[in-house]
Amino acid sequence: MIVKEYKQQIELLMMMVGVREEVRITIERFHSSLNYEIRSRVELLPYNDRNEFVQLCMTRYKKQKRKLLFSCLLAW
Repeated sequence: MIVKEYKQQIELLMMMVGVREEVRITIERFHSSLNYEIRSRVELLPYNDRNEFVQLCMTRYKKQKRKLLFSCLLAW
């Protein structure tokens, strides 16, 4: 699942069950469930809020996707 879809799914589920938690806890939960490649690349980057953190993750996901596509093209 791509990062944007995952974020939307988490937000929807949290609303449905009425979960209210500190933003810091939500970010930690989101971070811990990312795949290793994205998680390891964003954990040391600075961010101010949840939206900024998700943007960092989406940027990393796009870079990872481009890198994979490029390596496939080179192999072909």
